Amino acid sequence: MVFCSNCFHNLEIKSIIDERGLLGICPVCGTKDVKIYDTEQDSTLLGMFDNLLSVYTAEDDLPSNYPHSECRTLVEAIKNEWDIFSDISDEDILNILKSLSPTILEDYPIVFEKLVGIPEKYDKDYLLKNSILHAEKWDDFVESIKHKNRFHTDLIDKKLLRKYCIDISKKIPISKQRFYRGRVAKNEDGFPPSEMGAPPKEYASNGRANSDGISRLYLTNDRETTLHEIRAAEYDYVSIGTFKQLKELTVVDLKQIHKISPFGVDVDCTALAINREHLLKINQEMSRPMRRGDSPLDYLPTQYICDFIMSIKNEDGTPMFDGIEYQSAMHSRGSNLAIFNPENFKCTYSRTYEVKKLHYTKELIGRHKS
Repeated sequence: MVFCSNCFHNLEIKSIIDERGLLGICPVCGTKDVKIYDTEQDSTLLGMFDNLLSVYTAEDDLPSNYPHSECRTLVEAIKNEWDIFSDISDEDILNILKSLSPTILEDYPIVFEKLVGIPEKYDKDYLLKNSILHAEKWDDFVESIKHKNRFHTDLIDKKLLRKYCIDISKKIPISKQRFYRGRVAKNEDGFPPSEMGAPPKEYASNGRANSDGISRLYLTNDRETTLHEIRAAEYDYVSIGTFKQLKELTVVDLKQIHKISPFGVDVDCTALAINREHLLKINQEMSRPMRRGDSPLDYLPTQYICDFIMSIKNEDGTPMFDGIEYQSAMHSRGSNLAIFNPENFKCTYSRTYEVKKLHYTKELIGRHKS
C-alpha cells in the first residue's frame, strides 16, 4: 500500500516516511510533492502497530463482564484514543493498519472485522498494579479527596503519575516570548507592574492549581486569553501585565497528553491506553471553567495533582518542575501557565483597558413546563 507522511499526526511515523520516502502524489490524501511510502518497497514500518493492536480484543473473546457499550470498531478505537492519523477516511485507516500489521492480520483477523475492547479495563488485579487510579474511577478519586481523605489518599499511584508527568514535560527556554496576567481594576488608573504579580500568600484564594494561602502565578500566552480568563465584563477596567521569563523552565504540559506516542521504546501500550483516560481527565479538570455556584471543594482534585507535581524532585533533590501548562477553557486558542515560583517571572509593564463590548452565545440544555 502507498501512503504519505501527511496521512499521519504521529511524529515518529512521519519522520520515518520523510527520511525513507520518495517524492510523489499520495493516493490516500491527494497531497502533491510529498514523501510517499510504499509497503511493497520498504519494510521499515511493518510490524510497528503490532504492540498497539495487541491491546485490543475482539468482542467475541472479551470477558462476560465487559460492557457492550464500551466496544467499538478497531478504527474507531485508534482514531478516538490515539493521535496517530490525520483526517483520512476510516477505510484508508483500516487498510493502512492491515498493510503494516500482516502478522496480526494472519493470526487474529477478527480484530479488524468485529467490535473490540480492552479486557484489562475491567480486570481489578491488573488495574491495581498498572492504573494511576488503581481500580477506581476519576469520580471515586474526587469523592474521596473532597469528603473522605484529603491529604493522604491512596487512590493515586504516585510512581505512575510521576512517570507520565515526565513523559509530557517540556522545556520553556528564555526567549522573546512574553506572558500575560490580567486584573480587574477599580478605575482607569489600573495597576502598576509592581502590583501585577502573584497575590501575597495572605490574599491567595483557591484556584485550579493552588489552595487558600498558597500563592502561584497564573499566566496566559496572549492578551486575549487573559481577558477571557478573568471574565471581564462590559465597562470593566482591566490591567494586563506583560511578563518576562527570567530562567529556563520545565513544565508539565497537560495539553500534550494525547500526543504520548505508543511507539516509544518499552512503552506498555495497554497501561498507556488505560491511563490516557485519567490523564485527559486531569487536563479537562484543569481547564474546566468554574461557575458562580461551584464550591471551593471542586478545586481540590486539581490542587492535589498540582501539589504532587510540585513535590517531584530530581536526583539531586531540586524540584523537577516549575509549573503546569494547560488548555484555556475560556478561550480555545489560548493556554495557561500555573507557575510554582512567581520569582521566575518579572512584570515589565502594564496597560489598562476599558472593555467596550462582549458577545454572548448560548446553548439550550433543558426546559421546564408549568
